[in-house]
Amino acid sequence: ETDTKNTDLPTTTTSVQTEPVTSTTENELEDLTLENFPVIDGSTSTISLDAYIRAAFLGIPYDEAEKSVVHTKTHQSFMNLINGEADAIFTVPVSEQQMMYASQKGVTKFEMVPAAREGFVFVVNANNPVDSLTQEQIRKIYSGEITNWKEVGGNDAEIHAFQRNKDSGSYNYMEEFMGEYELCETKEKSYYYSDMNGMMDSIGEYDNGLDSIGFSVYSFASDKRFENIKFIAVDSIAPTEETLNYGTYPISSYSYFMFRADEPEDSYVRELAEFIQSEEGQDAVERAGMIRTDGKKKGLYVNNLKPYTQVGTGKKRPDE
Repeated sequence: ETDTKNTDLPTTTTSVQTEPVTSTTENELEDLTLENFPVIDGSTSTISLDAYIRAAFLGIPYDEAEKSVVHTKTHQSFMNLINGEADAIFTVPVSEQQMMYASQKGVTKFEMVPAAREGFVFVVNANNPVDSLTQEQIRKIYSGEITNWKEVGGNDAEIHAFQRNKDSGSYNYMEEFMGEYELCETKEKSYYYSDMNGMMDSIGEYDNGLDSIGFSVYSFASDKRFENIKFIAVDSIAPTEETLNYGTYPISSYSYFMFRADEPEDSYVRELAEFIQSEEGQDAVERAGMIRTDGKKKGLYVNNLKPYTQVGTGKKRPDE
């Protein structure tokens, strides 16, 4: 199992060989700036996290740091890490298929530093009368065994089970969550979403979203800009900052700062990994609107940022 550095919170990661983070001294490194900053990639849900970490580490304004952030989404960022086109990534747990690809490329060991607590969540329309589902019920919905809301105490209506594209981070979570259940293909192509914003907006629609269900990560779906949606309690426990902090929410995990284990001992990447785990680094995590790994809460986050709308980040994804 991945060494998460925290044993009080269960994780849902696939098996990955890791090495411990090694400390470096400031005297071994030159001053770091945005110009010589490591190439950091990652999922779209961690863009603000990356920016706040950079801002805190370099002592610069958030807006300046954000302009330097380029994330190519979960799957492509991992490919970039394997191929040496990224020095590190902010990511959710990686999938078995991704690890197989890494092995084929001769990369078998990584270091995964927990950056923030995270939860895998299920979202429905706020007007849906169903408030709680068991893990088994959710798996049966997404395997096609349960197809009507009345089977789980809701309206007599067909369940529209939305999914993400297969190379997304939330899809990684979903595959692992399903366990022995097979994730079925959706009946409609329109039930697949290539971005999380589209899924959240569709679930929140009054006419078309009432009978839908989707999945996401807590740090993304909890943003106040998403209206008319609610989280489903899983096994009667709703995802909140408190239940994620205490590890009582049943599908808890981390967002990780991940890099190759052959990263040089005196590299900027290792210094940044050490900073993320520090008190100051965790303050930056909280300012990004995410949950600290240390279980503390200082009230540093003010939700006054506009949604991240930049398009065309990163290089073009290969056709294959």
